[in-house]
Amino acid sequence: MFNAFPVQKSLHVAVTQFSFAPDGSISVSIAIGEMQDGGNFVPVTEQPSYYQLQPAEASEVEKLVTLAEGVTMRAAMSAAIVQFLRNTGRLKV
Repeated sequence: MFNAFPVQKSLHVAVTQFSFAPDGSISVSIAIGEMQDGGNFVPVTEQPSYYQLQPAEASEVEKLVTLAEGVTMRAAMSAAIVQFLRNTGRLKV
């Protein structure tokens, strides 16, 4: 299960996987897709995009994490990753 975030009228970005390395970097896998009725995410690309965030970048992502009641850490982290990649121009959709 992953969270999808709107980036264009009909396209969404989903962080399908992220993991932390011992050096403080973050490996990220992102899929681009559409949301169907009922909330199902359907990828429109065959392969996900992969990003490696260096430790300094990972630190910036952590500053963007916003926790709120009812929001899981995974959802908050995914939103922060998408926001960071969009802010830095690395996520081109």
